Amino acid sequence: MIGPRALVFGNAYRERLSLRSAALPYMSDFVRALGERQLMVSIAAVVHRELLLVDQVWNPGMSLDLVFDVGSRFPVGESASGRALLAYMSREEIADTVGAEQGRKLEPRLIAIRAAGGVDFQRRPDQQGHCAIAAVIFPRYGRPRSTLVLSGLGLEDELCPDSPSARQVRRYADRIGDLI
Repeated sequence: MIGPRALVFGNAYRERLSLRSAALPYMSDFVRALGERQLMVSIAAVVHRELLLVDQVWNPGMSLDLVFDVGSRFPVGESASGRALLAYMSREEIADTVGAEQGRKLEPRLIAIRAAGGVDFQRRPDQQGHCAIAAVIFPRYGRPRSTLVLSGLGLEDELCPDSPSARQVRRYADRIGDLI
């Protein structure tokens, strides 16, 4: 059985992540630029068959019922972040992560994500008005394993690749990728 000591190891690993240390200054700057909007900026990564929320920053006016816990896990194929990362996996990796059938169903969406430069969007049906824009973080070396996400309220009209918010998410993701 996994006990409380696992938290010590998990937190130690999280603190040593170059992704997290590279991303935090950009995430904080992004949140400051958002002003009082009900939005947060997160980084997420695929771990095995789930998307894991690695870290997040939100403005003080953010409604806490919209904030996910660090360490929250989501189905890869059902989130903007997960789909954005799936778009850069091989067919075999996709099948191993979400299953061959779901991978085939997602293929048109994954093509569109690659065409948009690694950006995907999501409206959360369980929380009225909650949307997300995710951009793949392309590291200087190796393959993408993480995303930068802008999520919260008031993004409904910006869920397209050339919206100001999507372009800003892409720019910050590129800056973080240049550092890792």
